[in-house]
Amino acid sequence: MSWCSDNADWDDLLAYTTEKRVVVRHRWLGLVYYFSILAIVIYTIVGTIILQKGYAVNLPIKGGAVRSTVRARHDEIEWSSSFCDPAVKSGEFNATLPCVYPDYKANVLAKTTTGVSNGGLLVGTRVSVTRQELNTTLHGSVYEGWQDAPNGTKMSFYVTGAEDSTIMIQHSVSLETQRKFGGSTLMGNNALIVDTSNSDRPVARITNEQNTRGADVTTFSQANGDIVKMSDVLHVAGVRLDDYIPQHRESYRYEGVTITIAIRYAGQNTGGGGTSYSYEVATTALPGKYTEADEDSPTTRTVRDLRGVQVLFSQDGSELYVWSWYAFLLSWLSGAALIGIATTVANCFLKYLAPRRADYKLFVQSTTPDFSPDTDTDKQLLEDILLKSGGSAVVTSKFAESPYSKSYLAHAQQQLDHEGVCHLAGTRMG
Repeated sequence: MSWCSDNADWDDLLAYTTEKRVVVRHRWLGLVYYFSILAIVIYTIVGTIILQKGYAVNLPIKGGAVRSTVRARHDEIEWSSSFCDPAVKSGEFNATLPCVYPDYKANVLAKTTTGVSNGGLLVGTRVSVTRQELNTTLHGSVYEGWQDAPNGTKMSFYVTGAEDSTIMIQHSVSLETQRKFGGSTLMGNNALIVDTSNSDRPVARITNEQNTRGADVTTFSQANGDIVKMSDVLHVAGVRLDDYIPQHRESYRYEGVTITIAIRYAGQNTGGGGTSYSYEVATTALPGKYTEADEDSPTTRTVRDLRGVQVLFSQDGSELYVWSWYAFLLSWLSGAALIGIATTVANCFLKYLAPRRADYKLFVQSTTPDFSPDTDTDKQLLEDILLKSGGSAVVTSKFAESPYSKSYLAHAQQQLDHEGVCHLAGTRMG
């Protein structure tokens, strides 16, 4: 039928298709279907909402701060360490070198560095001193630049006691993050994200990414910070300073190493239990290095190259959760969508894959008479079918039944009788 035809029936062109409820008496099909529905409900409640916390969203840490300092354990320094040998006079890599005292407070053998997001700390394990001179020879319009002095010898020293030093870590989240987590009142510790500013915070642990190695962190009750032994950090990171690095042909003690420590906050504001935090350590291939130069004169300078364990800090809130109606409703909607998919799969099986799919289509597919008749014949036909099916006859006609009306009515009567049998006795599908 053409869209431009004069006798085009818009009721056929714009026909609305709706669902028809059919009770299919088939025990195995019903068992599989209802078992699937039960599995979807359990998965939605247990898997999505409870285990995956489908009722909450993550709270990112923004505007936090981390401060770290290093302290030497003078009472544990071993001057007879295997890497200390005052007789060695070498500026290049050597397993043994003269050692210097770990004077970290002078800010020479320990440096605050720029880190991942909150800065970091470089604990020195080797320091080298080189005297350089400015070569003013021109190559075009460019100077040769600074070069090692011909009579200047590069001197290298190991810093003893680096493994015995301790790191104090102080960290805090912003007030804006605290408000988002616990509300504007910030009443009670359960409504706060615990950091080192809380004097009654739980004991934290430091672990590696795989959680195969770990150590407890000493906590000061006065909320001064957490104390971590450098030996524990190296052990958890799997780093031994005297191990030889083939790609650098040097040791970690000589070349340096960079270790990242992520401060991971955990907890939720949807119930009791409060919050906590832990430290997660990872090792990178980046050497720990800090270089500075002091000009002795316009043409001479002294360059100090400090190598060691560089510790970079970051704050992570991937395990902090706050209640979200949007996430809660989205979890239920995803479950409802899965139920709809299960129903669609069952219907497709009956229509296209079941052994008696042709018989099943007789009960689910039918066409109604025209409920917006354009001719008296269609009006009479609708009225007759409604009377036969027990409906209300609201359509009047001035004409007698036509042969077309009788034929259509007979077909409709057969369909009504067939559906009546289905309603009373059900349908057995194979």
